[in-house]
Amino acid sequence: MPAANTTVTRHRPATALDTTVAAGILVAFGLALAHPWARHTPLYEALYAYFPGGESSFAEVVRYVARPVMAVHALEPFVFARFRLRRHGVEVGTRLWWRWMTSVLVEGLIAWRRFEAVLEEEETTKTESRKAL
Repeated sequence: MPAANTTVTRHRPATALDTTVAAGILVAFGLALAHPWARHTPLYEALYAYFPGGESSFAEVVRYVARPVMAVHALEPFVFARFRLRRHGVEVGTRLWWRWMTSVLVEGLIAWRRFEAVLEEEETTKTESRKAL
């Protein structure tokens, strides 16, 4: 694990796969959030026709899976800011901070892994520059 004194100075954009997963998450969140008000719209009627178990199963998935996952995604940026960004020198409110926070809010664990990869690269660069001296 990289040292706490390693500063992260860049954001790594999402890959095509990361973007696809994030889009799926956003669509799922949108469907879950709108479900109480849009249950009997043509969009949802079409969804129920293809969803295993129909409307009742979809409602249970929203209640027992989607809502807790949304809660975790809402909490994740606060934890990430405290234990990753602040620890590694990313100042609150900077463009870099906002890019990482948005990534974590939408992507969750995928963004954490990208951050760790950037952190390891920064540590490697730091170590190599020390060896060169």
